[in-house]
Amino acid sequence: VIYVSATPGDYTVTYTAALTSGAQATATRTVHVVENFDNFAGNAETLPVLMYHYVYAEDDLPEKEDANYLLDTKLAVQLQYLVDNNYYYPSYAEVRAFAQGTHTLPARSVVLTFDDGSEGFLTYAIPLLENHKIPATSFVICSDSDIQDKLSNYASPYVDFQSHSYDLHRAGTSG
Repeated sequence: VIYVSATPGDYTVTYTAALTSGAQATATRTVHVVENFDNFAGNAETLPVLMYHYVYAEDDLPEKEDANYLLDTKLAVQLQYLVDNNYYYPSYAEVRAFAQGTHTLPARSVVLTFDDGSEGFLTYAIPLLENHKIPATSFVICSDSDIQDKLSNYASPYVDFQSHSYDLHRAGTSG
């Protein structure tokens, strides 16, 4: 249980988890406490969601490139912008409460998602998210034959893997 002061302001909360083997992981998050929802001038009225698909590197050009493809260096610039401008990345519990009108979010809140769990996301985007300490959700296609390997080999404290679909991208289907 974590207790945060009832006094309005910004507080840094550090979470630590330890295994009996001695392995330990730590994550830090800033929590913004408001006096009440009605007087929170910084409250976001809408919540932007940045949805990405395929990330690639200059030396690993895709065979076909379209609007769904993003060069890793361009993603790095976008992530740095978010960091430099003090954006807040709400958890899905916060997003749900915000949508239900029972929770406020800072004006500079944004959600990042990556569809399909592509190799480029796994190889290029995850290290960038980790480097910038920005959490994101990857909506993976659960019928992929290598889905268990993806979830195990690319686990990251900054990536939440969720189901995009089971068989939506199968050839011949219309979704």
